[in-house]
Amino acid sequence: MGMNNQKRVTVNPAITFYGGGGDSANYTGESLYSCVIDHFDQQKIWERYLGTKEGVSAGINVAEADYLHGNDIQILVIYNHVNDARGFDNGVDHAEQGIILAEALNIPDNVALFVDIESDYPVDSAFLEGWYEILSTSSYTPAFSIKKANSPKRTMRWEKIYKRI
Repeated sequence: MGMNNQKRVTVNPAITFYGGGGDSANYTGESLYSCVIDHFDQQKIWERYLGTKEGVSAGINVAEADYLHGNDIQILVIYNHVNDARGFDNGVDHAEQGIILAEALNIPDNVALFVDIESDYPVDSAFLEGWYEILSTSSYTPAFSIKKANSPKRTMRWEKIYKRI
């Protein structure tokens, strides 16, 4: 999640909390939030996913976003529907799908939409270029969450991370 020098605690495989933020693949309501406050203190950032990915994550909805915002928590929006991050057209297709999901939730302009790329997914620069090109011409900001092989840390970027040579 990019929380430098922050303690990381995993409650279960679907929920991870850091010194200042949490990552939940499940719906966040009063019960989960109270548990987090009791054990980890107030969270500033909460990672949540766009759209449901069967067997992996429940997508955020408007009521959950309102609940988190009502508790002064900012939401880091993640699109995690990629299993193969290769090809420009594939990057374009996923970016367009991410925009559709974000618009359905009325996510405001200029919010970063992170594409989640796990370490075991094939990836190439063409996919990143497709994602970046579409998001950069939309009302949202293109962003990347890339887990490096053999590392629990993620590289998260919301600026252009490559240059065309």
